[in-house]
Amino acid sequence: MKTSTKKILASLMCAVLMLSCFVPAFAQQQEKDRLIQTKDYWLLDALYRAQGVATDGEYLYFGSNEFVFLCSDILKTTFDGDAVNINPNAIPFDAKSDACFHVGGIDYADGFIYAAIEDPDYNNPYVAVFDAETLELVRYRRLPVAATADGQPIEEKKNFDPANGDIRMHTDGVPWVAVDEKRNVFYTAEWSDADRLNVFDLDTFAFIGFLELTDLDGNTALLHRCQGADVYGDVLYTSCDIGSEQPFFAVDLRDGVMTHLFDRNLGENAEAEGMCVQTTEDGVRFISQYYEGIKVTVCTYDVSDLVLPSEDAKTPVQLGFFEKLTAFFKTVLFGLFNMFSPTTGKAM
Repeated sequence: MKTSTKKILASLMCAVLMLSCFVPAFAQQQEKDRLIQTKDYWLLDALYRAQGVATDGEYLYFGSNEFVFLCSDILKTTFDGDAVNINPNAIPFDAKSDACFHVGGIDYADGFIYAAIEDPDYNNPYVAVFDAETLELVRYRRLPVAATADGQPIEEKKNFDPANGDIRMHTDGVPWVAVDEKRNVFYTAEWSDADRLNVFDLDTFAFIGFLELTDLDGNTALLHRCQGADVYGDVLYTSCDIGSEQPFFAVDLRDGVMTHLFDRNLGENAEAEGMCVQTTEDGVRFISQYYEGIKVTVCTYDVSDLVLPSEDAKTPVQLGFFEKLTAFFKTVLFGLFNMFSPTTGKAM
C-alpha cells in the first residue's frame, strides 16, 4: 500500500514537473498566435511607412522619416496596402526652419491626423494636424520642452534647469502623440524612461499638466523607447522598441497605472514603430509595424481577450481595379508635384 502510494505521488510529481516545463512554451505559443497577419513593404513603399501608423477604421495612415531635403510624408492607404493619397512634404515650413525632419508617431481623431514632429537635436518639438481626407496641413504648434515646478511651460531647451525643479517634457524629443477625445486632450512623453505623460488641451494645445505613471503596487513606472500610442476607451496602448521583445504596454488613463501586455519578439535587427487599435466584427486588433533594413512589415495582432471593444466596427475600404489605378496615379503625380512645395498651415 505504501509502495503504491509512493508510486502514485511520484507519478503526480513527474506530471507536475513536465507540465511546468511546457507552460512557458505554451504561453509563448499563445502570444505568437496573436499575430494573425503580416504584410511586407520594400524600398520606397517601406520608406513611406517607416514610422507611425493610425486608423479611422476604414483606412490606414502612415508617417515617415526624412527621405530627401527634410521631406517626410503622411500616407493614406487601404488595409490592403493600396495608396489613396499622400502628402510627401508634411513638415510645416516653420518646423523645417527649426531643422525638423522626422514625422514620428501619429494618431487619428475626428477627421484629422495628429503627427509628432522633431529635429535631430530634440530642441524643437512640434505637433501638426492634417485633414484626414486631403492630408493637407491644418494647424501646428511648437510644444514646450519642459515645465517649471509650478507648471509653467519652458519653451527653450537652454532654459531648462532641473536643479531649480524644472520638469522635462520634450528634452528628448516628441516621438509620438495620442489623442484622447473623451477628455479633449492629447498626450506625449519623453523618449527615454518617462515616468509621466504630458497632457495638452486638444483645442488650444495649451499644457495642462502631468499624469504620473505607476505600476500595480503604486511604485513609479517607466515608459521607455515608446514609438507610438493610441487611446482606446480609458486606456493608452503603447508600442515600445525595447530589446528583442518589443513589448506592448497599457496605461489606465484614470489613474496612470501601467501594465505589460505581451511581447512581439521581433528580434534584435527589427525596430518596432508605431501602433493603432482597430475594432472589427471579429474582435479588437493591434496594428503596428517594424522597420528592418529596406523592409517595413505591418503586423496585425488579435487582442480581443485583452481589450474590450469601445466602438462599433467599421468596414475597411476596398478599391476596385480602376479605383486602384486612379489612386496610384493620383498618389504618384500629386506626390511628385508637391514634394518641394512649402507646407503651410495655421500656426497656433
